[in-house]
Amino acid sequence: LRERLMNDGYLRDVEMELQIGDKRVQMLLSAVIVEGGSIDRIVWIMHDITRIRAAERELRASEQKFREIFDSSLDYIAVLSMNDGLILDVNQEFTRGLGYSREESIGKKVNELGLLEREFRTRIQSELREHGFYRSANFALRAKDGRSIDTSCSFVVTRLGADDCIVVFARDISHLKEAERKLRQSEATVRQIFDSSLDEINVVDMETMRFLDVNPEFLRGVGLPRSMVIGRQANEIVHWTDPGQISRLREQLLYEGVARNVEVGVRRPDGRVREMLTSTVLTQLNGRDC
Repeated sequence: LRERLMNDGYLRDVEMELQIGDKRVQMLLSAVIVEGGSIDRIVWIMHDITRIRAAERELRASEQKFREIFDSSLDYIAVLSMNDGLILDVNQEFTRGLGYSREESIGKKVNELGLLEREFRTRIQSELREHGFYRSANFALRAKDGRSIDTSCSFVVTRLGADDCIVVFARDISHLKEAERKLRQSEATVRQIFDSSLDEINVVDMETMRFLDVNPEFLRGVGLPRSMVIGRQANEIVHWTDPGQISRLREQLLYEGVARNVEVGVRRPDGRVREMLTSTVLTQLNGRDC
């Protein structure tokens, strides 16, 4: 430092660490040679920057921590400029799931990558301008390889530094959509079996004793259309030749949960009596005993 000072005549903003007593202190040092007759003097200016450097280290550690959280999230996350829509940052899950590297993504617009259809972008922009956020909307994102990925997306406007930005969170729900599709297919299969059965099947609410559902064979047996059966009480449609049978059957269901191959006589609306073998099971549908 002395050599530099003698050669240049000054030092400016030289960072040093000094031992002062039992503490180590970071200083910013400046010096200048002042000529004064026969004696040159050196003016030293020292500024203690220990707290500033500690704050900077804490800030870097905090930034690193949030970067790790950002990159370890299992949601796709992208940060967009509110002003021009350019992608400013993306996390690792974004690059893994959608196939675009950070270098391919940053500085591009969503439409340049073809991630989202224009009609959806317009709707999102309108919501963000009005409310500042758009929560849990289902969109299909287009991956680099052309795959359509079902996602649940949320958007929020926030300020990062001096700029207004849009932070996008997108969760891949493809597996949920596939499970829903299989469930609908399963329900359709069960419905087809229910409707094609040659046995008369009906579902009755145990509390109200009203019909919730019946199959076509049941309607054929009672000789009434579906609209005249659903919602009505069972004793309005099914007339037992022995009224005590329904009470005994109900008690058995409540006690055992099932009644198998019970012989009953049922009178049709036209007066004809049918001898039947009925089996009944107590179950729950949508939280209701049936």
